[in-house]
This record gives sequence, C-alpha cells and structure tokens, in this order.
Amino acid sequence: MEFRLLGGVEVWHGGARLDVGPARQRCVLAVLLVEVNTIVPVDRLVDRVWGDRAPQRARATLHTYLTRLRRALPGVPITHRSGGYVLSTAPETVDLHRFRALVRQARTSATDDVETLFAQADDLWRGEPFEDLDTPWLTGVRAELGRERHAADLDRTDLVLRRGGGPALIAPLTGRAQRHPLDERLAAQLATALYRAGRQADALDHLRRVRSRLRDELGVDPGPHLADLHRRVLAADPRLTEPVPRQLPAAPTAFAGRADDLAALDPNAPLLLITGTGGVGKTWLALHWAHGQRFPDGQLFVDLRGFDPTGEPLDPDTALRGFLDALGVPPAAMPPDTGSRAALYRSLLADRRMLVVLDNARDAAQVVPLLPGTSGSTVVVTSRDRLAGLVTAHLARPLHLDVLSEVDSRAVLARRLGTGRVPDDDLLEWCGGLPLALALVAGQALAHPGFPLERPDHGDLSTVLSWSYRALPPEQASAFRLLGGVPGPDIGVAAAVAATGRPESVLRALERASLLTAHVPGRYRMHDLVRRYAADLPDQDRPAALARLLNHWTRTAGAARLPLDPEPSPIPLAPEGSFADDTAALRWFDTEHECLLAALRTTDDDLAVWHLVWALHPFHFRRAHHGHQVESWRRALAAAENLGDEHALAVAHQLFGHACSLVGRLDESLAHLERALERGRDQRFEGHVRLSLAATWFLRADNGRALEQAHDAVRLFRAAGDRLWEAIALTAAGFATARLGDLDRARGLCAESLALGRSHGNRHGVAGALDALGVVAHEDGRHADAVEHHREALALHEELNAPHSAAETLERLGHPYAALGRTAEAHDAWRRASALYRSQRRLADADRVASRVPPGS
Repeated sequence: MEFRLLGGVEVWHGGARLDVGPARQRCVLAVLLVEVNTIVPVDRLVDRVWGDRAPQRARATLHTYLTRLRRALPGVPITHRSGGYVLSTAPETVDLHRFRALVRQARTSATDDVETLFAQADDLWRGEPFEDLDTPWLTGVRAELGRERHAADLDRTDLVLRRGGGPALIAPLTGRAQRHPLDERLAAQLATALYRAGRQADALDHLRRVRSRLRDELGVDPGPHLADLHRRVLAADPRLTEPVPRQLPAAPTAFAGRADDLAALDPNAPLLLITGTGGVGKTWLALHWAHGQRFPDGQLFVDLRGFDPTGEPLDPDTALRGFLDALGVPPAAMPPDTGSRAALYRSLLADRRMLVVLDNARDAAQVVPLLPGTSGSTVVVTSRDRLAGLVTAHLARPLHLDVLSEVDSRAVLARRLGTGRVPDDDLLEWCGGLPLALALVAGQALAHPGFPLERPDHGDLSTVLSWSYRALPPEQASAFRLLGGVPGPDIGVAAAVAATGRPESVLRALERASLLTAHVPGRYRMHDLVRRYAADLPDQDRPAALARLLNHWTRTAGAARLPLDPEPSPIPLAPEGSFADDTAALRWFDTEHECLLAALRTTDDDLAVWHLVWALHPFHFRRAHHGHQVESWRRALAAAENLGDEHALAVAHQLFGHACSLVGRLDESLAHLERALERGRDQRFEGHVRLSLAATWFLRADNGRALEQAHDAVRLFRAAGDRLWEAIALTAAGFATARLGDLDRARGLCAESLALGRSHGNRHGVAGALDALGVVAHEDGRHADAVEHHREALALHEELNAPHSAAETLERLGHPYAALGRTAEAHDAWRRASALYRSQRRLADADRVASRVPPGS
C-alpha cells in the first residue's frame, strides 16, 4: 500500500486509488501518517484535526473516523495504545517520509548518485502537501515541508554547480528567485549560473538588484558570501567556472584504533604513502582520516586496481580522464594524449587545496602521472608495495601499517556487534589483527545470530574466507563463486541478478557477510583478496553465467543507444528495457562504461563484441572518448571479419576510419574509409562515408577534395530520400565552398540547408546552417546580416544547451559587430565567448578571444 501526502491525501493499492472518506477523516489519516509508527495521544489528535473548532463530541467522532479508516485500509493496523492511536507501516510507504529519507541519504552520501537521490525526492511532489485540507496544524506542517523542499533544492543546485553545471539551471533558478527574492544563497546560485552561461552583465545586474532589495526591505547589506561573489564576477575570476568535486567514498563505520597511525598522517604534507599487506586496512585508514580533514577545493578518489585478480590495473590515462571530468573539463575540450591531459590536470590543481586519494596502486609508474605539480594539495597513495621510488624521487612520507593490536581488534568487533557479544581471545588471534578478517567474522556473526565467536581451528585470511564461505547457504555460495569471475571493477544489481540467476536479496546477504560491499547505491564490488578466493573456487556454471551477463549487457546497451541514435544495427538485436531520454541513457553508459570495456577485452564472442561496440558508439562520440572509440571499432572490425557479415564489415571500416580522424590518424582514416566505399551497398551508406571523407580532407586542409566529397554526399542522400542528412551535407559543402572563396555559391548551399533543416525540425542542423550563413555574410561584407544569423544561431544553441557551439558562435558574432563599429557589443560577445571557453577548459581559445578585449573596456 502507498500513502501520498505531498499533494492531496491519497492511498493507493494495486494500482487503484482507495476511497478514504471525507476531508476531516482524511485529516485524521494525515496526522497519523505524519507521525507514522508513533503513538499520537487522543487530545493531540483532536487538536490537530480540529484546532480550536473541535465539536462537543470530538472524541466520539474521532473514534468513528478511525473505525471507517480501518475498514478502508485492510491490512494497515491502526491500534489504540496508551491513551492514543498509532498507524503502523513501513515509513518508506509514505511519500513524505520517503522524501525526507532520500534527502538525508543524498546529504550524507559520498557517491556519484547524489543528484539521482535528490531527483527521486523531488519527483515525489505532486503539489502542495495536504492541498485540499485546511487546519492550523497541517498548515504549519505544510509550511515546514515547503522549507524542507526549498533547502533540498538549494543543496541539489549546489551539487550541480560543484560539478560544473550552469546554463541549464537558469530557467528553474529564475522562477525560484522570484518566489524567494531575499534568499542570498539562491541569489548566488543564479548569478553563478548566469556567469557560467557567458552572461556576466546579467549576473552583475541580478546581484545589484538583490543588494538593493535587501537594503530597501530589510535594511541590511548582503552577507560576505554574496559580496565576495560580486567581486569575483566583476573580476571574471576563472574559479567561478570550476566545479568542486567530492569523490570520497563513505567513511568506514566500524573504524577503531590506529591512533598512532592517524597522528602520523600530516594534512599539510604534499604526498603521503600508506603501505601494508592485503587486508591490513590501508583504504580503511585513508578514508577515515580523509573524512576528518578539510580540503576546501574538493577531493578526488580513484581505485587504481593495482592487484585486481580479474583484470589489468587501471591505466593512468583512464584515471586522468576521470579526474578531468570531475574537475569540469567537457568531453570536447579533453586533450588528445596522456601528456597533455596530465599537464592540464596539473594546471587545474595549481594553487588549489585539494585531496587526491590514489588507492591500491601497483607501482610508482601508475602514480606519477597523477601527482600535482605544486605542493598546495595533498595526495594519499595506498599500496601493498613499498613504492620506494615515490619516497626517494618524490619525497613521499611513508607509513607502513602493521596488524591491529588485540585491544583495537576487539574494539572493531564491538563497533560491528555491540559490546554484548564478546569474542574470545583465540578468535582475535586467529583473525591476525587484519581488519578484513575481522569484518568477515563480524559479517557472519550478524548474518547468523547463533554464530559462535570462538576460534574453530588454526588459519590465516584464506582460512577466514573458507570459514565464511562454508557458512553460506547454497544459493549465496553459488552467487559468491560466480561473482568472483565477472569482468569489470564492480557490478550493478540488474547485471548481478542476470549473471547469478539469484535475486537481489542474495546480494544483500553477501554484503551482510562482508563478502560484498555496496560502495554506491545499487552497485557491488569485492575486495580483491575476496575476489581472488571466489574466482579460484570451481564452478561449472561460470561460463553460462558469463554468457547470461554478456547477454544482459548487450541488450541493455542496445536499448540505451536508441535515445542517443536510433540508427538500426547491421546485425539486429532485440533490446532489453527502455530509457526515457538521452540523459538517462548517458547516465547508464557512464555507470557501466568500465564494465562494458572489460567485457570487450575479455570475451571471444564476436557477436556480443559487435553489439556492444555498436551500442557504445554514440556514447563514445557524445563523451569525446575518441581513444576508446578507436580501440572498440578496431575490435568490432575483427569481429565483423570473423562473422563474415559484409554489411557490418563495411560499417566497421567507415566508423573505424572516422574514429581515426578524431585522433589525428588521417592516413589511416582515409585508408579505412576507402575500404568502406569498396564494400558499400546502398546510396545512404555511401553518403555517410563521403561525409566522413569530407571531414578528413578538411582536417588535411584540402578544401577542394573536401568539397568534392561533400557534394557527392549531398547527391547520395538526396537520391536516398534522406533529407535530414542531405541538409547536414549541404552545410559541409557550404563551408568548403566558402573556404575556397566562392561566397555566392556558399550562401546558396547554406540557405538550402537551412530550409531543409527547418522543414524537418532539425534544430541542431538549423543552428549549424545559420552559423555558416553568418560566416559567409561577414566574409561578403554584409555584417548586419551576419549579426542576425549568428544571433539566431546563438539562441538555438542556448535553447539546445549546447555551450560548446554557443562559445564558437559568440566568437564569430564579435567580428561583424566590430566591423559595424559596435565596439561595446563586440567586446561583450568576446567576453562571453572567453568565459564559456574557459568554463570548457578550452584555455587557448579563451586567452585568444580575451586578448581582443582591451583592459577596462
């Protein structure tokens, strides 16, 4: 049964809405649900339902209402206890309590799902709480809930801003600011979003209006935060465009002891190195210490998987990409090679006070590219290796962990089990002071209340694992064995259920036994020593489990591709599930990306390889994962050859060739695109190949050949009846023609593209055609026309939340403004373009455009 209070008071059961009586009876239900599982005295119930208008027989009437509610809500106990009444149900069945729980979880979570939790909380609201009821008490609760929702909205917005968001927040923040005009925190959020959208003047105007209103209505000046923000917007402080990452996993709940080790960790030291044997608690210590420190510019965390038994250690380039993404570098601005990415990473950390945790490093070579170039931040490295190179060459402060003392071991178990269940000394000795062993013992004790806390025999960590494993029921033991062999650093619930054939409750049981860890909501991973033990256990169902897992991933990835690009695969596959929009699809790919790549590296199933690469293609393009694009299409090319599918092979040559052009391998790109032409079998496919060839010749600065290929693409798309791609090809031809100096012809091609794009509702294509028309008009001396074209393109880019294209349009817009003598508008356009470029980490572009604006103008 589901109870709804965040709107009208409603009860739903089995998809149907139940009739719970007239307004006053629903007031009784609302009071009991607000105080669910709590005894509400009769006098308090009467006061909350009627206020000072209670009838003479209020208690009798209340009893009647309660009797009717019991009949209307079968199976929901409303009982009389100690002079009052209590409605007993799980709090999560009441939307109000679910809202509060989700907000609490979001505020305390250290995972990447925080925004999802806030979104789930907000989705519960259907209107004003108890909107059709009006009593003094409910009015007060309604006002308090409004304040809670507003506070949650502010927290959620802060999270989005910390992650580099901005332009997409302007519309909702503007409406919220109109409802709360004196809220300084909200005012700062809107000003920041405006600034990040390149609207510096609007941000300053908003801050000035808030300051005036505070003075006029309250007689006070803005607080220090708002005043500081005003100064930073005036100065175009680049940090306004930089997110504050918070990547630390949650702090360990059962931490105890290690006082001397904690004291040895200096937060002012540039590089700390924690070493020790597997299971001794290196990460446990690092996280506990890190959560007690203050690093105002954020925290970065990565598991380098240095000793992962099922795969290769994480390469530094992948870790750098993750860090740059967390620091707000958009995919289109990601540098092309590891050295450039490392340089940008060091630049972004310069003069910052950040914490960087590099967990589970295999060797110094894995760590060095991830070290900042200045000493303002602190890096904590954990490893089983002593990493002498970090100590000698980088002056790391080493801390080698020994096992826990008996006193600390006992304290760890007491934190997990309470002081009532005291283990004997032999058991503590048997665990060897290893936090991992103690966690396994505690997990078994919690899962099995009758578990004897005494030493069964002599052993080490493998013995502890075998003991924990033998205590598992058969279905849990089977799931444990199978999960030990799956590819990837972790696994989601749906994938784990598909692989093991067991429900999620089995995963939760393994977590309670400390054999799995839910490191973020809905995702599980194993300690690498536990994983190695599980993988070594024989299980004849393991190949079938991997096949089930691969089938789940390929079919779900196929469904996730559809909102990004509905183009059908040359080799059909029935998708599994659905995704509401491209945001949901991208979020799924972001979450599963490492697992899908691991599957591609380990499977020899060519059909699955093809389907995974095909599904990943638009995601890799959107996220500018060009290196992954190249490697995955190389794998798909080999798979298509093995499958003997000529159409798939032609497509693989085309998309591999296009991927090569994105990383500057232009000769290789041309070779594969020519092979695709040789194998093509229809006009539409050949049109795509010709368009890719045009792009590659553009990059080779051969505008003549680029124009030739673009014209061929136009002809082929037109013959195939694909008007959308015909419009895109026309814009490409227009740009090439303009580069060759034939402006009249270029204008005609772009105008034709614009008309086609508008007739087919392709707003991205329309924006591109308008931009091209603006360039042509400016080159032709028609500067007023150029301004209009670029302004119209800019409005579309902003509507489509395409800041990358908006920055380029703003830069172009400045030139016709300057040619018309409208200097102030030119400088404003270039200032906005520079701010957008800087927010996208396109620093060379930002500096180039900023240099056009004289200081003080």
